[in-house]
Amino acid sequence: MNSIFGKKNYLFMFASIALLVIGFVLLSGGEASDPYSFSEDIFNTRRLIVSPFFLISGFSMLVYSIMLKP
Repeated sequence: MNSIFGKKNYLFMFASIALLVIGFVLLSGGEASDPYSFSEDIFNTRRLIVSPFFLISGFSMLVYSIMLKP
């Protein structure tokens, strides 16, 4: 049975999905206990720098895995 993608493509896809999951997990959280108070926790390094790096890397690797010739 022929597949559209090769084994290498699927490995890159699974790695990119893992990066995306890690990025979205790092982005989550920061729920305020009181809805009327502002939480400064949303402006930390994890949410502003680390998480977008994982997300951009994951989406870039996903595009690469789709374009990679099997």
